[in-house]
Amino acid sequence: FFSSRRRHTRYGTVTGVQTCALPIYQMTGTASQQASSSRWKGNILFWALTFFLILAPRLFFDGPYLTPDSHFFQKIASNLVNNHCYSLSNPAVGECEPTWGSQPPGYPLFLAFVESLPTNGFELVVLIQVFLYSVAATYALWCAFCWHKNKLIAIITAFLMAISPTTIAWSQFVLTETLAAAGCLLVFAEIFRSLARQQVRTRQLGLAFLIAVAFRWDLIWLFVPILVLAVSLNRWQDGIRNAVILSVPVAAFIGLLIFRAVVVGLPPTPGILSDPSLPTGIVAYWKKGAITQEATSGFLWPIWSGRYGKIEKNLNFDAFHPEFKDRKSTRLNSSHSSVSRMPSSA
Repeated sequence: FFSSRRRHTRYGTVTGVQTCALPIYQMTGTASQQASSSRWKGNILFWALTFFLILAPRLFFDGPYLTPDSHFFQKIASNLVNNHCYSLSNPAVGECEPTWGSQPPGYPLFLAFVESLPTNGFELVVLIQVFLYSVAATYALWCAFCWHKNKLIAIITAFLMAISPTTIAWSQFVLTETLAAAGCLLVFAEIFRSLARQQVRTRQLGLAFLIAVAFRWDLIWLFVPILVLAVSLNRWQDGIRNAVILSVPVAAFIGLLIFRAVVVGLPPTPGILSDPSLPTGIVAYWKKGAITQEATSGFLWPIWSGRYGKIEKNLNFDAFHPEFKDRKSTRLNSSHSSVSRMPSSA
């Protein structure tokens, strides 16, 4: 009945037996196509709802909010647009004194792109970065679903990501956190897809890694899960080789920044602690005061509340740089008296 000598086609001449068989094939094909179309529509609807579930709470909060770092990023962006230089100098003056900035150039470049649009403003900055984060989060959830194949887990993780205080709190701030989180999610999305395929997606994972590092220096640590993935899916020699290969774009990006810094006369490493103009004693004072166990009670809170006398009482100057060991009673008292007069003079 279904022998290869009887070719079932809707275009050719059919026999009586084939006439009976043909509608069966047509009905089966039509039902399969309808079921497949229904599944696709259901999947599209599910992931569209997931996207809006993540996006909506971030649009609910008032904003945008600016911090001193926001103004630093905006100043660099304005120099990029108006003076074609990467600088913290006044954009209106155009001095273009080179700088490393506090973070990689990804976020200032993003702000410069928004500023160059016909319609711009911090509201548009927040809207675009929240939209991009929601896209990255939805893509990461879809990639994870391709791996675990469990819609209940997908729904739970989508809900948790929608209300996560670690990301939703920053959604209206003009800062790197939202786009850095999006880049981090892209990296883990490609990790999940690699796990689903049991093969490292080298190009895609390398690009996601580059996007993440372009917004924050600390995301260089994403190399650790990338290395674990590469080793787990291959022999350890092949895994290390794959991890090194996909890190080439990031290494080239950092190398380009270092080359630019050396050419324009900056230190070869970023960060305020590499600034040669800062006295070593001041640097040691900041480091010790900001990262010790007693930092909150003995250093940061007294500065925030204006109770500068508590700094001398709580901090152990003997652990500081030698430059500060013998200045406990004289310099601090004089600086305290001068600082305490600042509000009245203002």
